[in-house]
Amino acid sequence: MPRKTGLIDARRIVGNVPNWPDVPAAFIPGDMAWYGFYEECLNGPITDIGGLFTPPGWTQLAVGAASLINPANMAGGWWTINLGTGADNDTLQITLGNGLMGSFVVADGRDIWFETRLQHSMAGEINVGAGLINPAAAAYLADNGGASASTDYLMFETRDGEAAIGWNATGRKAGGLAVYSALTIARVAATNIILGIHVSGVTPTYVADFYVNRALVAAGQQVFAQVPLVPLMPFVAIKTGHAGVESLTVDYIMCAQRR
Repeated sequence: MPRKTGLIDARRIVGNVPNWPDVPAAFIPGDMAWYGFYEECLNGPITDIGGLFTPPGWTQLAVGAASLINPANMAGGWWTINLGTGADNDTLQITLGNGLMGSFVVADGRDIWFETRLQHSMAGEINVGAGLINPAAAAYLADNGGASASTDYLMFETRDGEAAIGWNATGRKAGGLAVYSALTIARVAATNIILGIHVSGVTPTYVADFYVNRALVAAGQQVFAQVPLVPLMPFVAIKTGHAGVESLTVDYIMCAQRR
């Protein structure tokens, strides 16, 4: 009798990603060659962690009163990450897991695929970050458009105070310097953008390629010296860059890795 395959649970669905043929269609019983998750943002924040209502399975860090996450009444499921006070350098970020433990580790032949689809309000200068990071109980984005104090990350980010307000790719390994690569792609308010990272290779030639709307942006590639070798987790973050209320709305977040 042939075995009937099936999904284990909704958080492990990944779906074929156009132009990324190597992303597994689904994580199913069998050889379990891949692991990962797909967060469709269907469930509203219900977990009270330290007085903050956080989406299930995620850890939240907030700087600034009245900053919170709300389920958005939109087709497909969205979360709106609101910075509520209107003060400069308010912060709100979410990290998969408990905020301290990483589960995705760069290794020979074990490709990592990360992708998220989001949009931001951008009434003024704003800092946004999304990607893979060594989790910590600290703000990932620096105040006033500075370089992140975090170590070990691969992220898309925008920084306030830049002459050209656009998206950038950044990589930092351990105590090395962060490499900040301009993608020459403008950030546009209230407009969806798909941000993807693919980590591949073998020691010492690991590279992280950055995709915008599923098109490779060669200028964003981070080489071995910038590819972290510690356990990482997906995250999204927002920080105001001016005195004004801002928000980030997230459609989905996906991450998968070959075992």
